Amino acid sequence: MQTDRVRTVLVILFLASLFLGSLAGCGGGGGSPGNPDSPVQLQSALTGNLTVTVGSLPPNTGAALHVAGPNHYAADLTGSQTLGGIEPGDYTVTALPVSSGATTWIPTPPSQTVSVAAGASTTASVNYAASPSQPGLAGPPA
Repeated sequence: MQTDRVRTVLVILFLASLFLGSLAGCGGGGGSPGNPDSPVQLQSALTGNLTVTVGSLPPNTGAALHVAGPNHYAADLTGSQTLGGIEPGDYTVTALPVSSGATTWIPTPPSQTVSVAAGASTTASVNYAASPSQPGLAGPPA
């Protein structure tokens, strides 16, 4: 009998926690645009955006980018992209050379650090250029 009573109390507590959890998840629609306390505006005020742009690669050639930031943040990108809602701080964008056919494309700059501020957007740009031909490496003599 005591076991049934304990089980009943546990079931009631479980159901009550589910109900209260679902109420807490209802944000009331996110607030109005003019309400400075709305969850959407509070989140954007506490986070920032980093737009990484990639230029000068041939069509269908992906970049090789790595973004590292605060609290072990990491993202690998193959093209231009905006990383939204990220924690403020310093982010390092590292670009590696890529190959397309017989051409190697070299990134400039190969590495850069940018600061993302809360409520702001920052841009990091990487441009690729075809590697200049190197004398003596053109292939075997004819």
